[in-house]
Amino acid sequence: MNFSTERDFALQLDKQDKLASFKEAFVISDPSLVYFDGNSLGMMPKAAQEKSRQIV
Repeated sequence: MNFSTERDFALQLDKQDKLASFKEAFVISDPSLVYFDGNSLGMMPKAAQEKSRQIV
């Protein structure tokens, strides 16, 4: 595969991403932000947010 840093190439890869549908499972407060943190648990799953509301 040839690699490019062009936006169109990135958009093409996004369309081919088999995991893209999982994005909807997470709380994303600001979609314009890019999340880079390799030492955390990552973005909160929506299921965890709902479960915490039920408990509290």
